[in-house]
Amino acid sequence: MARWMAVLPAIALIGCATTSSSLVRGMTAPNPSGCYIQVFDGDRLRGVADFINGPMRYSSLSRLPNGADWNGRIRSIEVGPAATATIWTGPNQSGKSMNLLLDRPYPTLPEAFRGKVRSMDLRCDESRLANEHEFSSSAVTK
Repeated sequence: MARWMAVLPAIALIGCATTSSSLVRGMTAPNPSGCYIQVFDGDRLRGVADFINGPMRYSSLSRLPNGADWNGRIRSIEVGPAATATIWTGPNQSGKSMNLLLDRPYPTLPEAFRGKVRSMDLRCDESRLANEHEFSSSAVTK
């Protein structure tokens, strides 16, 4: 019994040291087709991050599909390889707007948008969407 009492803390410590294979607890996975933007609450693509997938028109960023609240938190953005977006400073696509180009980082949003984005329209560029079949067939060699 005393021997097990010494082993249990070691097992608990080892269990705590293992890492999860998931991205980040609560983080949304990016759309595999490339139609997404990655948002950050810090400048220079740093800080807490999450993916917002498209195509979708978000009238508010306070209740995203994963339960996250990005309303007024976004300070930098990276646009996915098959996405374009328009962001607004007001809810329901109101206020000042800014177009985001596909496959481009925005390490620091302009002052009028930094920490003030409240809605967005995320669109997919059909010509740039990743085709899962192309990826799987290109991995096969003869």
